[in-house]
Amino acid sequence: MAMLWHEGRRFEGDSFTLPFNDRGLLLGDGLFETMLVHDANIWRKAEHLQRLKDSALALNMPLDDRPEQALADLARVAGVGCWALRLTVTRGPGERGLRMPAAPRPEVFASMVPWRLDAGGPLRLVVSDIRRNQTSPQSRHKTLGYLDNILALEAALKQGSDDALLLNSQGRLACTSAGNIFALANDALLTPPLSDGVLSGITRRAIMETAPALGLAVREQSLVIAALHKARSVFVVNSLRLVQPVLSLDGQMLRQNDLAAKLNDRLLAEIQSSPR
Repeated sequence: MAMLWHEGRRFEGDSFTLPFNDRGLLLGDGLFETMLVHDANIWRKAEHLQRLKDSALALNMPLDDRPEQALADLARVAGVGCWALRLTVTRGPGERGLRMPAAPRPEVFASMVPWRLDAGGPLRLVVSDIRRNQTSPQSRHKTLGYLDNILALEAALKQGSDDALLLNSQGRLACTSAGNIFALANDALLTPPLSDGVLSGITRRAIMETAPALGLAVREQSLVIAALHKARSVFVVNSLRLVQPVLSLDGQMLRQNDLAAKLNDRLLAEIQSSPR
């Protein structure tokens, strides 16, 4: 049973009511953040909230203090253990059509469900036929428009893989259906730049901060598929599954080492120590 939050009220259940003309429901006009909660502490909460606020400002979506209230209320009842928390903000109700309402009234709601801190595992990736549009705001903000990712993931699963690797319209690496990608080349850890259609992931940032302690330089660099086949290690990161090594790409085995495990251990230590 999920723990839910809506309009200042916390309750257990699996549903609540949204206006029939909510733009998030009808048009995908909204934002969300997915966070890891451990022993009532939301990992990197400030960064998740800042990304939400920055995106809301960029998309002309007014925000009040309800996101902070939702996180505080849910964290308060989390207790000992691990949870996955999703915070969603829509632009709220609107008239028929695409035009934004002159005075938007955003809807804010959240859900929290039990999670396993070791939920991640090795991945078999397949390159998707779907391309990520690096010119679209949806590639730079965590919006509700996830249909491309959903279809890419479903196609990958039907092919016997675990996830899809999405390239941008120029054939450069962007991301998986729900994660940022890294490749180890010599002693440098490479990851695609945001300009290639990459979301500024919170765990992506954590890896970039952590890697130098392992003697690794970190560079944002445009990458192509061949770079993954040459790499000493390839892994995918997100805020719930943390660091997952990539075993194969399109059925071809990739090189393996213990870097993903070392980085995962460092993230786990941070999560289990103190909130940020």
